[in-house]
Amino acid sequence: MVEVAAAGADARRRHWDAVVRFSRYLEDGRQLSVSDELPESISLLAAGAVSGLIFDELLAGRAERLPELLPDLVFAMLVPYVGPSAAAEEMRRTAGAA
Repeated sequence: MVEVAAAGADARRRHWDAVVRFSRYLEDGRQLSVSDELPESISLLAAGAVSGLIFDELLAGRAERLPELLPDLVFAMLVPYVGPSAAAEEMRRTAGAA
């Protein structure tokens, strides 16, 4: 993931394709949303945010810290769909399970 930028256009495209594929898993979250005003690209925004956070940790040499970030990543993926209160509850539940 960290070396993808240096690996060339094909590697960057494959990485982006993986983010797009992952975002499709989030699309069903629209059914949970209390708002009908979610941007069409919300699943891609959430997946990209999570990918970016993971990338930053890897780039900083903190791969071992990734499991600690799971609650934050869960929150980032859920908040657009279920709102901050429900996302925070899931975040706390995830932290307790770790």
